[in-house]
Amino acid sequence: MTVDKHADVALPADQAYQRAEAILSEMKADIAAPIPPASLMALIPHKGFGNPIRFRCQVMIQPTGPTSSRVAFGIRTDWNSTFLTLGIMGGICLFNIFFLTAAVGLLAPLFSIAAMGWIVYDYATAIPNRIGKQLGTRLTSGVSAPAPQPAPIVAMTPAAPPPQPAAPQAPVPVPPAPLPTEETDIIARIEKLAVLRDKGLLSPEEYESRRTALLDRL
Repeated sequence: MTVDKHADVALPADQAYQRAEAILSEMKADIAAPIPPASLMALIPHKGFGNPIRFRCQVMIQPTGPTSSRVAFGIRTDWNSTFLTLGIMGGICLFNIFFLTAAVGLLAPLFSIAAMGWIVYDYATAIPNRIGKQLGTRLTSGVSAPAPQPAPIVAMTPAAPPPQPAAPQAPVPVPPAPLPTEETDIIARIEKLAVLRDKGLLSPEEYESRRTALLDRL
């Protein structure tokens, strides 16, 4: 899924994740594949004809500072949930084409085709954009942060050579650093992604993309 929208918030990554999860829950979304505080997925319902239409949402949290984060997200239509609604609207359009043509003339098929095209566009583009705008507004409400700016380029000037020590000093022994635990955590997350893929909650493409992102952190 393409993550094409973002919101900058004045919150650390863990709090930004909790805020995104809480907002999606308020929108009656079903949370799936949570990997705090890095990412989560959700199915957002939207009222349609006969049954709710669902929209898949992927959220990724990227720290931009000690107390700021960027919440990136993308929304697309879950077309499996549109069959009933599109079937009803398609039936109405066919009725117009076959039974109203005699009364209205050739304008009936044109209006029916245009109406069906508008409905498909609405589900594919307009509604996801409205949901994305609503999600972005709620994410930044009261905690918006300016977008991170690149560090200014400072011209380097030659510095004076440091004074030489009178006599060499023996290096101070440095205690060995503790073994990192992030590797174990990343492996556990990859195993969890594999379970979600096997259950059908993640597509193979999403699984490979997120697994590669985790492996790059090793």
